[in-house]
Amino acid sequence: MTATVLHSGRARAGVAALLAAVTLTGTACGGPGRPAATGRPPAADAPRPQTYGHGALRSQATRVVEVRMLDSLRFEPARITVQRGEVVTFRLVNAGHLAHEFTIGGPAAQELHDARMAQMDMSGQGQGMAMSGGGGGMEMKMGHDPAHARYMKALAARIATLDRRAAASDGEHVLPGETRELTWAFTGPELPAFACHIPGHWKAGMAGTVASP
Repeated sequence: MTATVLHSGRARAGVAALLAAVTLTGTACGGPGRPAATGRPPAADAPRPQTYGHGALRSQATRVVEVRMLDSLRFEPARITVQRGEVVTFRLVNAGHLAHEFTIGGPAAQELHDARMAQMDMSGQGQGMAMSGGGGGMEMKMGHDPAHARYMKALAARIATLDRRAAASDGEHVLPGETRELTWAFTGPELPAFACHIPGHWKAGMAGTVASP
C-alpha cells in the first residue's frame, strides 16, 4: 500500500476545490442544521428516510468521540460503540498529510458518495490533487475516449439508482492537519457505518463500524 503526500500549495488548493465541489453537489438530508455528504437535496415532500439516524446539532450531543484519520488509510478507532437513541459528536482529526473525509450512513449512502467522488475524479475535477492510492485511484481518461464516455454514462446511471435508495447520511471533509466536528443522532432502527471516500481510500479499507453494547 502506498500513499502520496501533498507536496505543494497547488495540490492543497486542488484538494480544497474538489472537496468544496463535492459538498455543494452531493448533499442529502442529514438532520436539523446539517447538510450531509451524499445524495441530492431531497424534495420538500420526499425527505430521505432516517433508517440509520440523522445529522444533529452540536448542542444536542451527550458525548464526544475523537476519530483520527490516518495516512495508512485507517480510522482510529475503527469500531465505535453507541447506545441506540444517543447523539454523538465526532471530533475528526486528520493526523496525516493526505486529505480524508468521514461519511456516516447506510450502505446505499456510502456507495452513492463513493460513486459521486469517482464521477468528479474522472470528470477532471480532481486533477492536480495528490491523493493516496492503497487500492489505487482511477486512471484519468479525458477527451473523447469512447470507453471513458461509456464508463461515465454507467456511473451516472448508478448514481441515479443509489440516489433513490439512499437514506439520510452526513459527512465532513478534513484537510491535512485540520480538525472538524460532525454530530449524528443514532435514532434509526439500524446502525450506520462510516468511511472515507477520497478516491481509492474506501476500497483500500478506510472504513469503520458502529455497534451497540
